[in-house]
Amino acid sequence: MARISNTKAFQKENKRYYAPITYFMITEQDDDIYFRVTRGTRLDTIAQRVYNDSSLWWIIASVNNLDLTDYCLSDDKVIRVPNPNRIDKILTDISDGQEI
Repeated sequence: MARISNTKAFQKENKRYYAPITYFMITEQDDDIYFRVTRGTRLDTIAQRVYNDSSLWWIIASVNNLDLTDYCLSDDKVIRVPNPNRIDKILTDISDGQEI
């Protein structure tokens, strides 16, 4: 996966360890999209619908301060999704290590 390809790894006692992945704060914009979700709504289906790429679910999780294990959402939660027009810049800035 591209977002972890640059993750620092080290080896100790014949075991491989990875440094934690940190995500940048993605600022709120006027053109962000808001969804009121129902139980069982999955982040990957929202990413597929908005970005045409289900693998970008982690951006939605990061923007909404969700634990990356919160793959399915609960009733009546409102989530923010960055506008699809910004996604290329967000991905570039993250890979370059810049604040967004």
